[in-house]
Amino acid sequence: MSEIAVTATNITKKFGDFTAINDINLSIPKGSIYRFLGPNGCGKSTTIRMLTGLLSPTAGTVNVLGLNIPQQSELLRLKIGYMTQKFSLYDDLSVQENLQFIGQIFGMDRSFCKHRIEKQLSIYGLSNLKKQRVSGMSGGQKQRLSGCCHYAQPRTVVFG
Repeated sequence: MSEIAVTATNITKKFGDFTAINDINLSIPKGSIYRFLGPNGCGKSTTIRMLTGLLSPTAGTVNVLGLNIPQQSELLRLKIGYMTQKFSLYDDLSVQENLQFIGQIFGMDRSFCKHRIEKQLSIYGLSNLKKQRVSGMSGGQKQRLSGCCHYAQPRTVVFG
């Protein structure tokens, strides 16, 4: 049996009288890709925000990578990435500059960062666009860059 990365037990989230999430249970093995699909307003983002520690559940328990959430949310943020649909990097920087910026934020050694960036650019098919300003990229290219940035970070789980 594989190790479990995410466990949510009977999580509920209420905003006043409105119940956004009602009694959800999840068990996600390490090494899995897990997506939330459904119509607008069904609670996908609220659930992800609870699993990442950005929101506290009204009821239930959440454990991600052995950390109790929301109590250990700050520690969790050092281990995971959360990529939303909306692109949130810098349009006025190039692809490579965005990746270097992310590396600096996470305190990566320059040589390690350079190696990691080259590897990620190759994996995501962005090597030929590394000097391209983000403002001139298509929506799909921006999504790949966003994914590249999250996977370039020294983290272990990505939700989105």
